[in-house]
Amino acid sequence: AINDNDGKGRTGYEWASGIIDGKSPQKYGILIFDKQDLGIGAAAILDHQDQQFYDDDQVHLILLVPAVTKAITEAQYTIRINKKKVYANTLNLIQGENRLRVSFPASLLEYGLNDLNVGISAADHPLLNQIFQITRTSLEQVKSDINRLQQNNLKQIDSLQKVLGNLPSDQLNTKRAQSSLGVGQIFHELIASDLSQERYNLALRQAHQINEILNKALNSVKTEQDQQVVRPVHMPIKPADGWFRDAQGMPVFLFGSYGIEDIKSVKSLNFNTKRIAWPSIHHFFKSDALIPSSSVDNVLGIYVNSIRKAFQNQLVTWTDPLNVIEKRVPKYFKKQYPEAFVSGNHFLDLDPDHPKFIEAWDAYVGLVAKAIHQSGLSDNIIAIDLQREPGFSSVTPYTEAKYRDYLKDKYHQIDLLNQSWGTDFKSFEKVGNPNSYFLIPNAFYDWCQFNNQRLMLHFKRMKSQFTDAFKGDAIPPISMTLMNGIHWRDKSYYSTGYDRELLMKITDVNGCDTRIYPEADEHFSLDWQNQSMSFDFQKALDPKQPIFDSEWHSVQSVGHVHPVVDAKYLKCALRLATWHGLAGCHLWSYTGDRDQKDPIYLIGNAMTFPLVLEAYTHESLKINQNFDRVTSFAKSHKPIAIYYSLPSAVYDGIAYLEVLKKVYRALYFQDVSVTFVTDQMLENDVINQRQIELLVIPNARYADAKAIAKIKQIQQKIPVVFVGKDCLSQTPAGSGGNLTPFAPSIQWPIHSNWLDYIEPATKVLEQAKITRAFGLSIQDTEAKIKTIEARFARFENKNIGYAVNLGKSAVTFSITNQSSRQTVDVLDVDTKQLMREITLQPYEFISFDIVDK
Repeated sequence: AINDNDGKGRTGYEWASGIIDGKSPQKYGILIFDKQDLGIGAAAILDHQDQQFYDDDQVHLILLVPAVTKAITEAQYTIRINKKKVYANTLNLIQGENRLRVSFPASLLEYGLNDLNVGISAADHPLLNQIFQITRTSLEQVKSDINRLQQNNLKQIDSLQKVLGNLPSDQLNTKRAQSSLGVGQIFHELIASDLSQERYNLALRQAHQINEILNKALNSVKTEQDQQVVRPVHMPIKPADGWFRDAQGMPVFLFGSYGIEDIKSVKSLNFNTKRIAWPSIHHFFKSDALIPSSSVDNVLGIYVNSIRKAFQNQLVTWTDPLNVIEKRVPKYFKKQYPEAFVSGNHFLDLDPDHPKFIEAWDAYVGLVAKAIHQSGLSDNIIAIDLQREPGFSSVTPYTEAKYRDYLKDKYHQIDLLNQSWGTDFKSFEKVGNPNSYFLIPNAFYDWCQFNNQRLMLHFKRMKSQFTDAFKGDAIPPISMTLMNGIHWRDKSYYSTGYDRELLMKITDVNGCDTRIYPEADEHFSLDWQNQSMSFDFQKALDPKQPIFDSEWHSVQSVGHVHPVVDAKYLKCALRLATWHGLAGCHLWSYTGDRDQKDPIYLIGNAMTFPLVLEAYTHESLKINQNFDRVTSFAKSHKPIAIYYSLPSAVYDGIAYLEVLKKVYRALYFQDVSVTFVTDQMLENDVINQRQIELLVIPNARYADAKAIAKIKQIQQKIPVVFVGKDCLSQTPAGSGGNLTPFAPSIQWPIHSNWLDYIEPATKVLEQAKITRAFGLSIQDTEAKIKTIEARFARFENKNIGYAVNLGKSAVTFSITNQSSRQTVDVLDVDTKQLMREITLQPYEFISFDIVDK
């Protein structure tokens, strides 16, 4: 059963881990496989992070029995412990979501391992028969184990510090061991906090992992033979030609954490970048006069000193204003302008169109910019992040006035607006709240266009404050953290100002917030598509702007929590990101107070997985060592382009975006890179400049006359695939009438399953004569789909490649020369092993040189 509000299922763990408590339950659904076609399904979730219980614990089960039928009005459930029935009862059902919490004391369990069996049936049909294996443990024994591990870990920390003190600090192995030591030191303190709050399972797991980390680090520094010297980085680091480059022009992979704040911890993990927030605006002004208050010099001094400390520790700074929530608004402003407080803007509680907000905000930004300029530390700032995750949806009288001016400028005559919207306004002044007209497609499109401009102009004004404050000197690079997932969701997300291409006209660094999850589906071991597609899209829009993810949600986000995260997954996700163009990131991690009973966002966070944090530091160091090689793949020729149509996303939403995503997925495993083109890029002749050989238009119904004319020209030169029969059949509001319909040379039907696009995608690559120097030969001929992503590039006058297993089972394959159809030898750049046949487990990857005979 799938909740109708958004049409998306949620995993059982997501449902149980807090979504229903923190958000409106009616907005979320749970996907249950109904194999018997009864119109009813069932799931059971053990509401516990670890399946270990102590003597005085309660065992909590959540039973979910969603029904789309009215015919079945009750379900029966039975709970057995080690085959002994302990509970049996009936659950009355409604059509929709049925949820029951069942609890019993852990004292009913035997010490050691127990089988907890949950059976659910309805109308004499079994719906669920699930066995959880859970353990009852003595709490005193667990406390003793944690204490023993903590004492042992302290001894290991001391031993490792002594060993590292005698090793050359410029060796990669030393750096990795230093990071392991840093993880151990940080988590030793965190475990103490968890013990004080009785989070015993979490503390025990972390203590075990720290023990493992420190043991491995000690062994590695004693036995590791690889004495690879760390590649030196020459300050300053600046964005240039698509990457962050040091003073000698070498690309540097920037890595840090959103959440780990103190310099000591940051340095102990060998991070090379640190986020530093601006002081809040409420410190700055006490009245409309906007005269800086007596505390401004102090707070700006603290801020500048933080940047100076980062510089002294060779940490480049990413800096952004704190979210403008009510408690951070100046007191005078709250009192004098209560009408300025609005809802609907992401991380801005004030009306962006209110003239008094604009005055105060401009003055605030100007003072911060002046302080940065006067500090002489601009070179250490890798980016001014104008706002984290911005989005405007608020509508006030000030907004309505601006919107009417926009409509006047666009349509000139009210009759033309009425013709477009199907309305009968007597004048532009009669146009009211834009939300009232969202069901009118052209009106919704006009609002989205206006709102895109509104968001862009807000940030353009912020940038101008830096230009003024720097008085002709070069300002620090400008960025903003845009949420990547918004591009691929429904059209409602396009009403918040997200035209990335427009916003990038004022940025130097392509900032983002991206999510990738260790969630398996039928075919894959992780949810890779959002990240890869987003970075491919960003790189397409402007290859010269480096991509920096200031909240890399690879372990946890607000709505996705995972009780177990594998270190191998983290390494795979990070490598995948860099191969698709990521130039730097801050790992999202817990920022709140640990010394409280149930801190929000703690469970499932990176700061509860020592092995994952260590994997992030180790893999980042490794990437940075050979980052010029890594960048070769994102810079390589991408012969296939998918048409990204902003008007189609606004008008058709899911109907367009879902086809785009499925086509991208089908093209993804063709051993060749995929990119995107937009209307602006078509106009700029990017097809020719980037030597694109195949254009795919995925059910994009809307395009203006310029784009249509351009695609007609392109069709004369390269193959153009139309997915769906209505491509380019409509023009957006204000773009004139339709032109002569296309006669597509290649047309695919719309498929509900992405797998149905694989065969036509394979054929059209042959038809387009897209040359691939190398490809994969999968040994398992019975494999249903290809789950190995492989890409090839040129680096230092040789052919190189990578392959990564995104699937759920091991895959054996070889690399073939596509011209000769012969298998080639490859050299694993990490192990230096010569290979003809490669086997990768899930999450595993290989970077290799192709050996020329």
